[in-house]
This record gives sequence, structure tokens and C-alpha cells, in this order.
Amino acid sequence: SESGIRTNKINTRSGGSSATSKGFNGDSDYNPINNYSVNTETLENHLLEQVSMLKFLKPLERKILAFLIGNLSEYGFLEVDADWAASLFSVSMEEIEDMIQVLQSLDPIGVGARDLTDCLLIQLREHEHYNELAYTIIDKHLTDLAEKRYKKIANLYKVTIQEVQEA
Repeated sequence: SESGIRTNKINTRSGGSSATSKGFNGDSDYNPINNYSVNTETLENHLLEQVSMLKFLKPLERKILAFLIGNLSEYGFLEVDADWAASLFSVSMEEIEDMIQVLQSLDPIGVGARDLTDCLLIQLREHEHYNELAYTIIDKHLTDLAEKRYKKIANLYKVTIQEVQEA
């Protein structure tokens, strides 16, 4: 169609024809797949780019961070034992924990957590309206929260059920 509307004719293989499309200019070689942009940035690349901008890091710290980033699950959870990482790099546990803290300070918030509870706690700490009750509930009573045992939590902290729900 010459009206400026793209028309696509797609024939299946069973018909023996190939897929053809007409672009805005009537070009029959137009292929919309060639003009489709996909964001291929991975979490690992996103994090490594942020690390490259942290000028205060020493070369060994960069290597440790790259190692930690390489050991994140597809969901961003840290899947390496800190003791093992410390022995691998011949550094103290404190140095590994410091690098884990750096990792956890990167975007997205919660990356590098060891589990869901840790991830939620990191996000709560970074939230502009830090809520001590919410932090305590996540830290100590995530299962009760998931099971909607609001009354139990409210009684433990001498707050209302509504305050538990709002936290």
C-alpha cells in the first residue's frame, strides 16, 4: 500500500513461499526484524559498567567484584561462599564482606543479596522512608508475613494489625 501504512504478508513454509514485507517506500526487501532493536545488556554487564566508574577501588578489589558479579544467579543472588572467596583471593573475610557491600550498593537495589530476606532488607535500608517495623518484620517474621499472620506479629511488637499491614 502506498498510503504510508506498512503491510506485511507472511506466508508459512507449508505454502512453499517465503516471508515478504513491504516497507513505507514500497521496498519488497524490507525486513522488520533488521530494524528491531533489542536491549542485550545483561545484569553482569550493567554491574561491571558501574564498577568501572568506581574510581576508589584498587585493582584487587575490582577483581573480587568481577568474581562476585560472575557468581550471581540469574535473579541477582550471590551464589558463592564468602569464606571460599576470601581464601581464593588470599584476603580477609572482612575484605570480601566489604566488596559484597559495594556490590549490594549497585543498581538494581538488592543485587548481591544471599536470599530473598537479605534482598528485601537491602531494599528497605535504601528506601527513602526507612521503616524500622517493616525491617524487623522482614528480618524476623517473613514467613508469618507471607502466611498473613498479622495478629501474631502485631501482638509481638505491641502495634495494631493495620500498622503491620502498612509497614
